[in-house]
Amino acid sequence: MAFSRETEITGFLKLKLWVEADGSEDADLFIRLFKLDAQGEKLYATKGNRYSGPNGRLRASHRAMDPDRSTELEPVHPHTFEQLLHPGEIVPIDIQFWHTAQIFHKGEKIRLVIASYDYLGFPPMGGDDRNRIKNYNQGTHVIHTGGAYASYLTLPVIPE
Repeated sequence: MAFSRETEITGFLKLKLWVEADGSEDADLFIRLFKLDAQGEKLYATKGNRYSGPNGRLRASHRAMDPDRSTELEPVHPHTFEQLLHPGEIVPIDIQFWHTAQIFHKGEKIRLVIASYDYLGFPPMGGDDRNRIKNYNQGTHVIHTGGAYASYLTLPVIPE
């Protein structure tokens, strides 16, 4: 998506997904937003800091939310029990991003990436902590969109 005017996004972001795992009873989901220039190249906070944008992650079996603590933009997952997926089951999953404060100038773009590993713009490599977490991904994961399965991204846009 390209911005038609200067736009400030500040606060918590949320992604609502409808997920199905064919051949598995769980799925690890990693999400990341990238800020891009008008030509589609990634922009970073500073030359020495490779921060590319807010991110989030959730294991599908931990999708249960705390109804007393969750808000529209901040789903709170207690992680106290698992809800494994069943064959053919499509489940709603709310994933919170880390909060952010970014200004997008006219023509700059935003890219949403949904992956099965911590996506930084290149395939996973060994040697760092984020790749030592046990991966539960097997089979084929399907993100459903449209109609009864309206997956969407909520952005906290600050009015002019």
